[in-house]
Amino acid sequence: MAYVCEYPFTAPYLQGFDLPGWSKKFQSGEIADDVPTIFHHGNRRLEPGEAPEQVLFSKKAEKLPDIFSAKNGVRIITDRVRQILEDFDPGVHQIIPIEAVYKDGSKPDAPYFIMNVTMYLDAVNEELSSVRMEKQFSGVISRDRMVMEPMTSHDLVLKKEAIQGHHLWRQNRYFYLPLLMSNEMHAEFKAQKIKGYKSWRAEER
Repeated sequence: MAYVCEYPFTAPYLQGFDLPGWSKKFQSGEIADDVPTIFHHGNRRLEPGEAPEQVLFSKKAEKLPDIFSAKNGVRIITDRVRQILEDFDPGVHQIIPIEAVYKDGSKPDAPYFIMNVTMYLDAVNEELSSVRMEKQFSGVISRDRMVMEPMTSHDLVLKKEAIQGHHLWRQNRYFYLPLLMSNEMHAEFKAQKIKGYKSWRAEER
């Protein structure tokens, strides 16, 4: 049994906090054009200097979930989430420290991190799942991608042998499918009352 974890584009999951200095670096061309897509899709690891170094909190940390997005889809996690990721998938995911500050210059007591999940698996049993293929166009380039059909059906079957030993990953070719999580990691998230995501169960066969 595994879970699909969704991060809706609404509060409290989306906070839209400013990233001082980073936006200007991106606009000036100091940062590669594909960096914002990395935060959404994890298509590669971030190079030194590409990640934001600071996030400006406009509300107290106690009111924030453990997982949330700042501007440009930068996904930020608490130290509790970082520890779970390292316990279950040591060294697999890219976790980068980010300095959190309030507008008055003070800082939260606990540290924060950027989470970049770059692990991709080919784990969906497409014969047993409600999925379809569509064309994605980007300029003059087109490529096939898979999407859930419909997204609300939650009719997804995963290949048990493909996900064995993995705890957090993305699915190859599935543009709209969020992160997938093992039952074991999901149980730990629940046990520690981690907030900041929605989840639904996928089958394994």
